[in-house]
Amino acid sequence: MDGTAPTAGRNRDVMGGKRESSLAAAAYKQIENLIVTLELPPGSMLSETGLSARLSIGRTPIREAIKRLEREGLVVVLPQRGFMVSQINLAHHLQMLEVRGHLELLVGRTAALRASDEEREEMLKVADVIEAAAAQGDKTLFIDDSWDSHSLPVAATHNESMVTAMSLFFGQSRRFWFAHCERFANIREIGKLHADRLRAIAGGDPDEAEAASRRLMEYLEAFARSTVDFSLARG
Repeated sequence: MDGTAPTAGRNRDVMGGKRESSLAAAAYKQIENLIVTLELPPGSMLSETGLSARLSIGRTPIREAIKRLEREGLVVVLPQRGFMVSQINLAHHLQMLEVRGHLELLVGRTAALRASDEEREEMLKVADVIEAAAAQGDKTLFIDDSWDSHSLPVAATHNESMVTAMSLFFGQSRRFWFAHCERFANIREIGKLHADRLRAIAGGDPDEAEAASRRLMEYLEAFARSTVDFSLARG
Protein backbone atom coordinates (compact mmCIF):
# COMPACT_ATOMS: atom_id res chain seq x y z
CA MET A 1 0.00 0.00 0.00
CA ASP A 2 1.23 3.50 -0.75
CA GLY A 3 -0.10 5.05 2.49
CA THR A 4 -2.22 7.56 0.57
CA ALA A 5 -5.67 8.23 1.98
CA PRO A 6 -8.39 7.13 -0.46
CA THR A 7 -10.82 9.78 -1.63
CA ALA A 8 -14.54 9.07 -1.59
CA GLY A 9 -14.49 8.13 -5.26
CA ARG A 10 -11.55 5.79 -4.85
CA ASN A 11 -13.22 4.16 -1.86
CA ARG A 12 -16.15 3.22 -4.03
CA ASP A 13 -13.80 1.88 -6.69
CA VAL A 14 -12.02 -0.51 -4.33
CA MET A 15 -14.89 -1.72 -2.14
CA GLY A 16 -15.60 -4.55 -4.54
CA GLY A 17 -12.16 -5.95 -3.83
CA LYS A 18 -10.43 -4.73 -6.99
CA ARG A 19 -10.11 -1.52 -8.93
CA GLU A 20 -12.72 -0.87 -11.57
CA SER A 21 -12.78 1.31 -14.65
CA SER A 22 -13.87 4.86 -13.91
CA LEU A 23 -17.05 4.44 -15.98
CA ALA A 24 -17.98 1.19 -14.25
CA ALA A 25 -17.34 2.83 -10.88
CA ALA A 26 -19.50 5.80 -11.87
CA ALA A 27 -22.27 3.47 -13.05
CA TYR A 28 -22.05 1.47 -9.84
CA LYS A 29 -22.18 4.58 -7.66
CA GLN A 30 -25.27 5.94 -9.41
CA ILE A 31 -27.21 2.68 -9.57
CA GLU A 32 -26.30 1.75 -5.99
CA ASN A 33 -27.50 5.15 -4.81
CA LEU A 34 -30.80 4.77 -6.69
CA ILE A 35 -31.34 1.39 -5.03
CA VAL A 36 -30.23 2.43 -1.53
CA THR A 37 -32.46 5.53 -1.54
CA LEU A 38 -35.39 3.48 -2.92
CA GLU A 39 -35.68 5.49 -6.12
CA LEU A 40 -35.40 2.00 -7.58
CA PRO A 41 -37.55 0.15 -5.02
CA PRO A 42 -37.38 -3.58 -4.28
CA GLY A 43 -38.88 -5.57 -7.12
CA SER A 44 -38.04 -2.99 -9.79
CA MET A 45 -37.08 -4.53 -13.12
CA LEU A 46 -33.89 -3.22 -14.69
CA SER A 47 -32.23 -3.59 -18.06
CA GLU A 48 -28.82 -2.63 -19.39
CA THR A 49 -30.48 -0.59 -22.13
CA GLY A 50 -32.77 1.27 -19.75
CA LEU A 51 -30.03 2.05 -17.25
CA SER A 52 -27.65 3.09 -20.03
CA ALA A 53 -30.21 5.60 -21.31
CA ARG A 54 -31.07 6.84 -17.83
CA LEU A 55 -27.47 7.39 -16.75
CA SER A 56 -25.96 8.26 -20.15
CA ILE A 57 -23.32 5.58 -19.64
CA GLY A 58 -22.49 2.79 -22.08
CA ARG A 59 -23.82 -0.74 -21.63
CA THR A 60 -20.44 -2.33 -20.85
CA PRO A 61 -19.85 -0.26 -17.68
CA ILE A 62 -23.51 -0.82 -16.75
CA ARG A 63 -22.99 -4.57 -17.11
CA GLU A 64 -19.90 -4.44 -14.85
CA ALA A 65 -21.82 -2.42 -12.25
CA ILE A 66 -24.75 -4.85 -12.31
CA LYS A 67 -22.41 -7.79 -11.72
CA ARG A 68 -21.01 -6.06 -8.66
CA LEU A 69 -24.48 -5.18 -7.37
CA GLU A 70 -25.49 -8.81 -7.82
CA ARG A 71 -22.49 -9.93 -5.74
CA GLU A 72 -23.54 -7.47 -3.05
CA GLY A 73 -27.11 -8.77 -2.99
CA LEU A 74 -28.82 -5.62 -4.26
CA VAL A 75 -29.70 -7.06 -7.66
CA VAL A 76 -31.04 -10.45 -8.70
CA VAL A 77 -30.39 -11.74 -12.23
CA LEU A 78 -33.46 -13.20 -13.93
CA PRO A 79 -32.37 -15.23 -16.97
CA GLN A 80 -33.92 -13.99 -20.23
CA ARG A 81 -35.78 -11.25 -18.33
CA GLY A 82 -33.12 -8.88 -17.09
CA PHE A 83 -32.38 -7.80 -13.55
CA MET A 84 -34.53 -7.10 -10.52
CA VAL A 85 -33.81 -5.04 -7.42
CA SER A 86 -33.72 -7.50 -4.52
CA GLN A 87 -36.27 -7.48 -1.73
CA ILE A 88 -35.47 -6.22 1.80
CA ASN A 89 -35.51 -9.28 4.02
CA LEU A 90 -35.55 -8.76 7.80
CA ALA A 91 -34.33 -12.23 8.71
CA HIS A 92 -31.47 -12.04 6.21
CA HIS A 93 -30.53 -8.57 7.48
CA LEU A 94 -30.21 -9.85 11.05
CA GLN A 95 -28.05 -12.75 9.88
CA MET A 96 -25.87 -10.30 7.99
CA LEU A 97 -25.51 -8.09 11.06
CA GLU A 98 -24.40 -11.11 13.10
CA VAL A 99 -21.44 -11.56 10.77
CA ARG A 100 -20.78 -7.89 10.15
CA GLY A 101 -20.75 -7.17 13.88
CA HIS A 102 -17.69 -9.34 14.44
CA LEU A 103 -15.88 -8.02 11.38
CA GLU A 104 -16.49 -4.37 12.28
CA LEU A 105 -14.70 -4.86 15.59
CA LEU A 106 -11.71 -6.25 13.73
CA VAL A 107 -11.88 -3.42 11.21
CA GLY A 108 -11.87 -0.86 14.01
CA ARG A 109 -8.86 -2.35 15.78
CA THR A 110 -6.87 -2.96 12.60
CA ALA A 111 -7.57 0.45 11.08
CA ALA A 112 -6.58 2.16 14.34
CA LEU A 113 -3.19 0.48 14.12
CA ARG A 114 -2.54 0.68 10.37
CA ALA A 115 -4.15 3.87 9.07
CA SER A 116 -1.79 6.39 7.52
CA ASP A 117 -1.67 9.98 8.72
CA GLU A 118 -3.60 11.02 5.62
CA GLU A 119 -6.28 8.42 6.28
CA ARG A 120 -6.64 9.57 9.88
CA GLU A 121 -7.04 13.18 8.74
CA GLU A 122 -9.69 12.11 6.23
CA MET A 123 -11.60 10.20 8.91
CA LEU A 124 -11.67 13.27 11.15
CA LYS A 125 -13.03 15.34 8.27
CA VAL A 126 -15.71 12.77 7.48
CA ALA A 127 -16.66 12.56 11.17
CA ASP A 128 -17.45 16.28 11.12
CA VAL A 129 -19.34 16.00 7.84
CA ILE A 130 -21.51 13.07 8.86
CA GLU A 131 -22.28 14.61 12.25
CA ALA A 132 -23.36 17.83 10.52
CA ALA A 133 -25.56 15.91 8.07
CA ALA A 134 -27.18 14.03 10.93
CA ALA A 135 -27.77 17.27 12.84
CA GLN A 136 -29.78 18.54 9.87
CA GLY A 137 -31.98 15.46 10.04
CA ASP A 138 -31.59 14.98 6.28
CA LYS A 139 -31.64 11.24 5.67
CA THR A 140 -30.68 11.52 2.00
CA LEU A 141 -27.63 13.65 2.74
CA PHE A 142 -26.74 11.41 5.67
CA ILE A 143 -26.98 8.18 3.67
CA ASP A 144 -24.68 9.59 0.99
CA ASP A 145 -22.10 10.73 3.56
CA SER A 146 -22.38 7.41 5.39
CA TRP A 147 -20.53 5.63 2.58
CA ASP A 148 -17.23 7.17 3.64
CA SER A 149 -17.87 6.39 7.30
CA HIS A 150 -18.05 2.72 6.30
CA SER A 151 -15.41 2.55 3.60
CA LEU A 152 -12.61 4.66 5.07
CA PRO A 153 -11.95 2.39 8.07
CA VAL A 154 -12.09 -0.69 5.85
CA ALA A 155 -9.63 0.79 3.37
CA ALA A 156 -7.37 1.77 6.29
CA THR A 157 -6.98 -1.88 7.30
CA HIS A 158 -4.85 -2.30 4.16
CA ASN A 159 -6.24 -5.80 3.86
CA GLU A 160 -7.80 -6.71 0.50
CA SER A 161 -9.63 -9.70 1.96
CA MET A 162 -11.28 -7.42 4.49
CA VAL A 163 -12.24 -4.99 1.74
CA THR A 164 -13.85 -7.79 -0.26
CA ALA A 165 -15.71 -9.24 2.72
CA MET A 166 -17.06 -5.93 3.99
CA SER A 167 -18.23 -4.84 0.53
CA LEU A 168 -20.98 -7.46 0.77
CA PHE A 169 -22.68 -5.64 3.65
CA PHE A 170 -22.70 -1.91 3.03
CA GLY A 171 -25.27 -1.50 0.28
CA GLN A 172 -27.87 -3.72 1.89
CA SER A 173 -27.24 -2.22 5.33
CA ARG A 174 -27.58 1.35 4.07
CA ARG A 175 -30.76 0.52 2.16
CA PHE A 176 -32.31 -1.17 5.21
CA TRP A 177 -31.53 1.87 7.33
CA PHE A 178 -32.88 4.29 4.71
CA ALA A 179 -36.10 2.31 4.37
CA HIS A 180 -36.84 2.31 8.11
CA CYS A 181 -35.06 5.33 9.57
CA GLU A 182 -37.97 7.75 9.66
CA ARG A 183 -40.03 5.47 11.88
CA PHE A 184 -37.34 3.78 13.98
CA ALA A 185 -34.04 5.70 13.91
CA ASN A 186 -32.62 8.74 15.63
CA ILE A 187 -30.46 10.24 12.89
CA ARG A 188 -28.52 12.44 15.30
CA GLU A 189 -27.70 9.47 17.51
CA ILE A 190 -26.50 7.25 14.67
CA GLY A 191 -24.52 10.17 13.25
CA LYS A 192 -22.74 10.63 16.56
CA LEU A 193 -21.96 6.90 16.79
CA HIS A 194 -20.42 6.92 13.32
CA ALA A 195 -18.46 10.09 14.08
CA ASP A 196 -17.24 8.77 17.44
CA ARG A 197 -16.00 5.60 15.77
CA LEU A 198 -14.12 7.49 13.07
CA ARG A 199 -12.48 9.71 15.69
CA ALA A 200 -11.53 6.72 17.83
CA ILE A 201 -9.91 4.98 14.87
CA ALA A 202 -8.15 8.18 13.84
CA GLY A 203 -6.86 8.51 17.41
CA GLY A 204 -4.96 5.24 17.03
CA ASP A 205 -6.23 3.47 20.17
CA PRO A 206 -7.34 -0.03 19.08
CA ASP A 207 -9.26 -0.70 22.30
CA GLU A 208 -11.28 2.51 22.00
CA ALA A 209 -11.80 1.89 18.28
CA GLU A 210 -13.15 -1.58 19.04
CA ALA A 211 -15.39 -0.20 21.80
CA ALA A 212 -16.77 2.50 19.50
CA SER A 213 -17.36 -0.11 16.80
CA ARG A 214 -19.22 -2.28 19.30
CA ARG A 215 -21.47 0.62 20.34
CA LEU A 216 -22.32 1.32 16.70
CA MET A 217 -23.13 -2.30 15.92
CA GLU A 218 -25.21 -2.72 19.07
CA TYR A 219 -27.27 0.28 18.00
CA LEU A 220 -27.72 -1.08 14.48
CA GLU A 221 -28.82 -4.48 15.77
CA ALA A 222 -31.31 -2.87 18.19
CA PHE A 223 -32.58 -0.72 15.32
CA ALA A 224 -33.08 -3.77 13.09
CA ARG A 225 -34.84 -5.70 15.84
CA SER A 226 -37.18 -2.77 16.48
CA THR A 227 -38.45 -3.09 12.91
CA VAL A 228 -39.04 -6.81 13.46
CA ASP A 229 -40.94 -6.17 16.70
CA PHE A 230 -43.07 -3.52 14.98
CA SER A 231 -43.90 -5.91 12.13
CA LEU A 232 -44.90 -8.64 14.56
CA ALA A 233 -47.04 -6.23 16.57
CA ARG A 234 -48.88 -5.14 13.43
CA GLY A 235 -49.37 -8.75 12.43
